[in-house]
Amino acid sequence: MKRFISTLFGLAVLCVFAQAQAVPATVSFTGRLTTSTGPVSGAVTVTFKLFDQSTNGTEQWSEQRSLTATNGLVYADLGAMTTLDTTVLDNSSLYLEIQVGAEILTPRLPLQSVPYAIRSEVANTAETLGTIAPGDVVTTVNASGGISAARSGNTVTLTGTGVSGTAPIAVAGGAVSLTTCAANQVYKMTGGTWQCAADANTTYTAVANGGVTVGPSTIGLTTCAVGQVLKSTGSGTYGCAADNDAGGDITGVTAGTGLSGGGTTGALTLSVNTSVIQQRVTGTCAVGSAIRAIDAAGAVTCDSGGSATGTLLRTSSLTNSCAGNVTFSTTLVKVADIGTFTKNSGTSRLEVTHHGRLAVTGTMTANGARFELRVNDVAASSGLARAIVKSAEVGSAGVHASMTGIWTGLAAGTYTVSLWVQGTGGTGGGTGAYVDPGCWASSHTVVKEFAL
Repeated sequence: MKRFISTLFGLAVLCVFAQAQAVPATVSFTGRLTTSTGPVSGAVTVTFKLFDQSTNGTEQWSEQRSLTATNGLVYADLGAMTTLDTTVLDNSSLYLEIQVGAEILTPRLPLQSVPYAIRSEVANTAETLGTIAPGDVVTTVNASGGISAARSGNTVTLTGTGVSGTAPIAVAGGAVSLTTCAANQVYKMTGGTWQCAADANTTYTAVANGGVTVGPSTIGLTTCAVGQVLKSTGSGTYGCAADNDAGGDITGVTAGTGLSGGGTTGALTLSVNTSVIQQRVTGTCAVGSAIRAIDAAGAVTCDSGGSATGTLLRTSSLTNSCAGNVTFSTTLVKVADIGTFTKNSGTSRLEVTHHGRLAVTGTMTANGARFELRVNDVAASSGLARAIVKSAEVGSAGVHASMTGIWTGLAAGTYTVSLWVQGTGGTGGGTGAYVDPGCWASSHTVVKEFAL
């Protein structure tokens, strides 16, 4: 059904003034809604929209309202639902489009000026400020940095805080300067304050020993002739003298067999030519043996490592009986010191052999007891210097055993041969470990020293 609406006074400002200076935030709209059959009464949904053109254009604002028509009349305060402010009412041309339900009414209505809008045009020029533009009006004064601001009416007074100086800074009449000191004085920190004081420079002078020179800004050594050196006279002074280490009678170095390098000038170096040195070794050793020495002709001396070889230097015989009675576990413990001997050479090799009976007289929970020879509590370098007493052999009679070990790298001096014991198999131990049980004096130890 086609609807028609007529407006009363177009768009008019709601003229209800709360205060004389207050501008209303809404626009009053009054219209009459009719159809071909007469005025409309009852609930209606009306959508109001503002456009920047009379047709088409861009929507600037919209608001939907649920209104009640009475004999065709409808009333609305536009802006009550969606804010109408200066972002919309910015003095540009605007056109009101009215939509009742789903039906858009035409034409759009132009937005006309009303008393408050006319007044706002006057406010744009702010006549009480003359020709000063609103953007040129100062509205805020911030005070900081020793400046305070006070407003009285339309007058703002700025007051500065006085500034004073702490020595050596002086402030007077807006000028900042240093406190004046006497000639050649400097500012020095004294007890937390700066004060004028003498400049205590240190003056350096050269000691009259002929070695050092001191200038206005440099310190250096005394200048000598080319090739000379500063030498002490032995009495606290220095002087220029010839370098007695200069010169010499060597005119060249020649590399001999197995060497490379040499020369006749500059810094000379000699190096071993390994390809030549290796060629002079002509002998070989059997599998399991080691080369103990190489003579000048390249022949080798072999060593199987099982026993000491070389020239026998001396033999020492040690006796021991009735020694021990220790309790042991899986950790080695000393049974007894068998005896001492003297080693004459720092490069010799020792062969130590022990013969005699060994016993474990108490209960042994390990698989067996392992006895071991040591020199100065140090194990043998090679050889099996050990003997085993099995669990089944526990008793005061003991078993006969022989142990031999090789020690190398010991310096000349006095050494002690000792016998140690521990449980085998990783667990257990025993009691009453003895050397020569029964005191039969049947144990003896032989120490042989061989030259390498």
